[in-house]
Amino acid sequence: MHTRIPVFARRCAAREAVALALGVFLALPAGLVAGDALTQLSSFSLFSEVDLPKLLQGEVLTERGPITDFRRGISGQSCYVVRCAPAEVAAYIRTASPSITNRTDSIYFHAKIDDPARSDALAGIALDLPKSDVRRLVDRTMAVTAKSTDFCMSRTEATRAEAQILDGKAKGMASDAIAKQVWTELLLGRLREFQEKGLGQVSPYDMERTPVSPSDEMRRLLEEEPEIQTQFQELLEETGLLPSKKETRRKGAGYAELMDAQIVATFDLGAVFEKPLPNGEFQVLDAQYYSSNAYYVMLTLFHLWPIQTEGGTATLVWRGDFLSAPLLDVTRGTARMAWGLVMMREIKQSIQNFQAKILKTP
Repeated sequence: MHTRIPVFARRCAAREAVALALGVFLALPAGLVAGDALTQLSSFSLFSEVDLPKLLQGEVLTERGPITDFRRGISGQSCYVVRCAPAEVAAYIRTASPSITNRTDSIYFHAKIDDPARSDALAGIALDLPKSDVRRLVDRTMAVTAKSTDFCMSRTEATRAEAQILDGKAKGMASDAIAKQVWTELLLGRLREFQEKGLGQVSPYDMERTPVSPSDEMRRLLEEEPEIQTQFQELLEETGLLPSKKETRRKGAGYAELMDAQIVATFDLGAVFEKPLPNGEFQVLDAQYYSSNAYYVMLTLFHLWPIQTEGGTATLVWRGDFLSAPLLDVTRGTARMAWGLVMMREIKQSIQNFQAKILKTP
């Protein structure tokens, strides 16, 4: 595995930029009606005291999550304001996709996935890009066997990949074409499994020395921070991640990506779940339940509160990011704390850079 925490930070920052793009941050007049939102925020988050006028001027609060017993887990929280209603913020998080203008962008491929997933859903994947991390992805894919792989796979997936590689070589196919075929089939299989079974039953990576279950990884991350799990309990049950007596499941807006991971380009699969609440509030879960090699799973939770200002309705946003990665399993003490601080610093810097760019826009 080649986990790099900056990959996680960039991925988080990209999602943050999506939300910030909804509106320009400006200083607003006094007269806020946000006491309930701030009380609720302080009840489950790391932000016990919030200076709302400063958030309205563009300040972003970030805190590294607590050190927990889950050795390969890490988390962070942020808090900020977006100058539009929660429903708009939630809809944008659910539907937005990265802007891919050319083949030098850090996200090389992004696709929204229908339910059920179509057979051509991943047709736009290109692995012939002139990028070193994509080249390494292809090279390491060609080295996959039924007994050995650098990627997060099941034994069934690795066995099938080896057969596809041998067949492609026999037919004289180019390496990038073979790798595309391998990954298209693997990703479609995991997409369809997720759509049929939900977050709680996605297949484990059992090519690992110790099998890793993405579902268990997500649950462990949340169990380590019980106040947050309680705050989002109903949403997590409705997605199938936590046990529920309800038979119906909330469907998520699925997506697939190929992104720059510095060493080896990374495929990830995820889904965004949206839950309207009373009083105009919303909760959103962005769950990345599969990553080919950068990490195991990643969860991003949002709670959105409407706050009334003299300038209209704005949204107070709490966001929590949770990551499980193999590198963290061997990181201890101050080094582990340092990773958390680096992660939050990079996220905050990306947010502030984006804010500055917006504020300069006429």
